[in-house]
Amino acid sequence: MNELTRNIYETDPDFRPTRLVSLFSDYKHLEEVNYEGFKANLQTWKRVIVKLIDQANLLVLNYYDLQKQLTYTTNTGEYIPQGLYIALEELVKDGKLEYIKPKGTLGYLRWMVTWDIRKQKLICVDTVKKIKDKVKGEVNELHMKSLLGELGIEDEEKIVVESQLFDIEQNPITNINFAIYQVENCIATKNKEINRYKSLVKESIREKNLDNAKSQLKISKIMEMQRIKALERLEQLHLLKSKIEESENNKIVIESLNTGNDALKSLSTDINEVEDLVEELNDEVHKVDSVSDLLGQSVTDESTFKEDDIDEELRKIENEEAEMDQTLKDLEDLKIEPSVKKLSDNEKKGVDDVYNKKEKKLLALPN
Repeated sequence: MNELTRNIYETDPDFRPTRLVSLFSDYKHLEEVNYEGFKANLQTWKRVIVKLIDQANLLVLNYYDLQKQLTYTTNTGEYIPQGLYIALEELVKDGKLEYIKPKGTLGYLRWMVTWDIRKQKLICVDTVKKIKDKVKGEVNELHMKSLLGELGIEDEEKIVVESQLFDIEQNPITNINFAIYQVENCIATKNKEINRYKSLVKESIREKNLDNAKSQLKISKIMEMQRIKALERLEQLHLLKSKIEESENNKIVIESLNTGNDALKSLSTDINEVEDLVEELNDEVHKVDSVSDLLGQSVTDESTFKEDDIDEELRKIENEEAEMDQTLKDLEDLKIEPSVKKLSDNEKKGVDDVYNKKEKKLLALPN
């Protein structure tokens, strides 16, 4: 058991001494007699496996290797997880793990007949997604085979992942991204090796073993040259990638310009058609203006009226208005204040006669 596994167990509250026997047993039978206990064990192991995959960046799982890695050694004894297959089957259903199946009908049928998760290799989906993120793009089938080969998977040309975890299409940017990923990994490995050999050189010198020191220094120099060449290749890959991206962007711009040009052509009209249309529109506007002018003219002839007759009638109306204003003023003057002495009967009669005459004149005026 390594330090990572020990740390996972010691920080998980479910792995307390009182529960170890149940957790590390083949608890499948609890599904019928104690479902809550079964469910608790299952969730605990699923959590542990997912955490181990994440922290160790495991890409492929082998059942017995995983069982060995998860064996828990304590002061009271050694605990081997007997029910590990139960959690693995559930993680397959959850989409966290995928079976690696052989290609070809015979190989697939043989795989089906002997199917047992304890005899299968499983690929970790979340780790594949991490690789995609590192590569900054989709990982196609050739890339995945390369990665599996680096991890020691046998017969890599015959295996295929069940679900579409990677893009099967060959894309220039995808290939370059993967190449960049591999070169960066190579540089990181070379840096570690160079530092290790430099430490060995110092150690050999301290031990007075100059032959070893000289040999180790040569190796470190060789690796330094390899690292420099890898850096040069990395620069070339990044330059190539930028040019491909620039070319793809140019292609998109050109396609957009062509599309826009076609749209403008479809919407454009011949200049002669536009001139004819404007001329026709002006003619119609002129017709409308002519009709409006005709409708605005008087329907009677002004020559049928004599100017002198019009002026005479206007003077009569003015005189009548002036006479009516004077009559109204005279009536106002006839109003008697309370302080005036009382009139005799003859005076009253005289006033009434004047008032009646004025009233008759007013009534005789035209409306």
